[in-house]
Amino acid sequence: MSKVFSFLGKYITEIMVFFLTIYAIMPFFSPLLFSFNPDSVVAKNIQNIYTLFCHQRPQSSLFLFGGEDSQFFYTLEELKELEIVPQDSLVSRGLGYWGNEEVGYKVAYCIRDVGIYSALSLMGLLLVIYMNLKKKIVKVHWSIILLLMLPMALDGIFQFAVMFFDIGWVPEAYLLSMHKKLVTGILFGIGGALLVFPNLKDASKLGYNGKE
Repeated sequence: MSKVFSFLGKYITEIMVFFLTIYAIMPFFSPLLFSFNPDSVVAKNIQNIYTLFCHQRPQSSLFLFGGEDSQFFYTLEELKELEIVPQDSLVSRGLGYWGNEEVGYKVAYCIRDVGIYSALSLMGLLLVIYMNLKKKIVKVHWSIILLLMLPMALDGIFQFAVMFFDIGWVPEAYLLSMHKKLVTGILFGIGGALLVFPNLKDASKLGYNGKE
């Protein structure tokens, strides 16, 4: 048992990156499986599992494997017109709204989460490879990490304020922009990776060397 804990302690960063990569990839298997079988139980289960971690609103999600005239993103009004969601629905959560073969099937988490976890897992993988090859810890100043993570935090706070205080002067194009959500998510993921993985690798290295 001590060898198991020793292994986990030494390679905790690599293990975290491995499971994080699985978490980042799995939501894309849902639309892929739906494209082969619209009644896929596995695809539905993936959607159901990820609803625990994300709101999954279809109007904030990426759609894949649709028909010839399909899009990657849809507004709530477009989804209502296409009868993907009920006409009277506000869709605060996306459970049960998966799409169809005409419009495509939504990835099991929102577009901002696509940016966050794709960047977090990819950056984590690159950091682990670099640190293992170079035998040194990547050091990035906290101000750079803050600058990377701040845009998403500010955007989230601002959007919450707009909805809570019913601020009407903010352009709808800004609130609905998928590219903004994707980019801020990617920046946040990169900043999060630079914050977590080098420090985790450093801590596991110190702990392992201390036992030797």
